[in-house]
Amino acid sequence: MIRSGDISLSEQYLTDIIYRDIVSRFGIREIKELKDLTVYLISNAGRMISYKTLAEITGLKSVSTIKNYLDYLEHAFLLFRIAPLHYSLKGTSRASHKIYAGDLSFIQSAGFHLTEDLGQRIENLIFLELLRRYQEIYFYSGSGGCDFLVKRNQVVEEAIQVSYSLNDQKTPDREVKGLVEAMKRFNVKKGLILTFEDEELFDISDIGISVVPIWKWLLTVP
Repeated sequence: MIRSGDISLSEQYLTDIIYRDIVSRFGIREIKELKDLTVYLISNAGRMISYKTLAEITGLKSVSTIKNYLDYLEHAFLLFRIAPLHYSLKGTSRASHKIYAGDLSFIQSAGFHLTEDLGQRIENLIFLELLRRYQEIYFYSGSGGCDFLVKRNQVVEEAIQVSYSLNDQKTPDREVKGLVEAMKRFNVKKGLILTFEDEELFDISDIGISVVPIWKWLLTVP
């Protein structure tokens, strides 16, 4: 992890990885397109992406080329992809994925933002910690959404929602709705909402949901 505030080092690190570990290694000729793709993906960390959108943004016409570039970026640990959880492997493989940056500093150094999105960085931070704790990480997309579903030994152990704050009444309603929907669909017993500083308990239809500050969750032993 690059030290906080050392953005120039992060920019150089990112550039070095693109040229040394991807362009040189795989003989990439469309360097500008690759860099545009990287910036777009990191700027949209935590959001779903489609190959059609990526083709329009970068000018790359071949879906197979875009998929290859995503593989290269992931192998270089510049970013990670997670898929929505489906009961069928076919459904999981065909669906749109979500992207997360391999280092939080990349969001600031390479991402384009008019304002600082703390919620995006918090969600990316949670993903990186889940990546350390679990081998299988997914998200849920239905009528509502759930940021993370984690599996161990073929069992979905926990559903996790990330929100900077629950102060706005619409926010807890939205976050809880998506979380409960995911928990019921995959028979998950433990629901968690991670926030910057809020802490409380919900009991909805015999489903227990804990709201825990991120700092406290990070200190727990997995």
